[in-house]
Formats: sequence, structure tokens, C-alpha cells
Amino acid sequence: MLDLFKRAGIEAIPVMAELIRNQKLAQEEGFRPTEGDLARFMEYQRQVTVLETKWAGLKRAFQEGLVIELHFAGTAAKWLADHIPGETSQPAGMLCACAMMSLCGLP
Repeated sequence: MLDLFKRAGIEAIPVMAELIRNQKLAQEEGFRPTEGDLARFMEYQRQVTVLETKWAGLKRAFQEGLVIELHFAGTAAKWLADHIPGETSQPAGMLCACAMMSLCGLP
């Protein structure tokens, strides 16, 4: 957070001190969150954490599945190129296989 102040060209310490003073004043006047407010905020934070965890897992599963699919497609294209008779299909098949293999990181 201090980096944000620094990038905006604002000295953070006076701003933070003013915020603390205002918070103390508000508490003295009786302005503070209720137990219900705190419970709602904690539930919101829990739900955000759960959703972020699920999203990270979904992205990881998609990326891993994508690599497996590309690997399979690359090896399948190479096998087809090696086993299809005729000279006209060989260059196109090898080009496809080489492209897929390079995407998969295969030698």
C-alpha cells in the first residue's frame, strides 16, 4: 500500500496518521461496525477465498489438460504421417506433426 502512495507522489505517514485519528474519533462517537457487519464481512472474505481457490484449480486443470491434448495430437499426427502411404501426404503430415510436437515440447 505504501508503494501506491509513493507512485501517486503522496507521503504516506501523514495520511495514515490522519486515518488513525479519524478512526479513533469515529469509535468515540459510537460509529463502529456491529457484530453482524463483522460476520458479513468475514463470510464475504471466506467466499472470496473459496472462489479464488476454485478458479486457480480450474485454470491449472485446464492448462494441464491442454498440454496432454497437444501431446496426444502431436504424437497422433506424427504416427499418421509415418503410416500414410504416398509422397504427397508426407510433407503436409510431417509439417503438422512437427508443429504439434514443438508446441508440446517434444524432441
